Amino acid sequence: AACAPAENKEPNTGDRELDMDRPRADLHFLRREDQMLDKLADHIQRHAATTAVAMQRAEDSDRAKSLRGQRICVTGAAGYLGRALVLALRELGCDVVGLDLVQGDTVQLIGNVADARTVRMAMNSCTGVFHTAALHAPHATHHHRTEYVLTNVQGTQNVLDAAGASIPVVHTSTTSLTISRCVK
Repeated sequence: AACAPAENKEPNTGDRELDMDRPRADLHFLRREDQMLDKLADHIQRHAATTAVAMQRAEDSDRAKSLRGQRICVTGAAGYLGRALVLALRELGCDVVGLDLVQGDTVQLIGNVADARTVRMAMNSCTGVFHTAALHAPHATHHHRTEYVLTNVQGTQNVLDAAGASIPVVHTSTTSLTISRCVK
């Protein structure tokens, strides 16, 4: 049987990700609320970035060197994956433009990927983009599905449009648009 479209709010199903009454639990909120978690997340992101850079240099030093000086855009640059990517790309010598709704040490441009003009501005003169901006399961009960479409669908379309045929795009996927009782 086909799933009915997700509504703005779903009844409590015993699934914490879909519990309407649970407190907000996205990464940014949790990190602001818990200094220990913030330090742990920072440690994990920095370790992941350093490890990835070391592996890249060991496995393909020519490619690692070729990234030096490249201007790369990372959407979702304050997020868990996006921030680690920015840290790694910086360590490889890239000029990184971090785009996110949330301010952070890896964000140069605060804005929404749903805004095509903001995306074009962020990607101006870039030679590549890592598109990690998305709403996902922890946001399920705090955002209307139209916000998911704007961020995850329109935002991705904006990145692809700005990239055209000349800028390579790496897109991380999300299940956000399909989070519902039926899918789970």
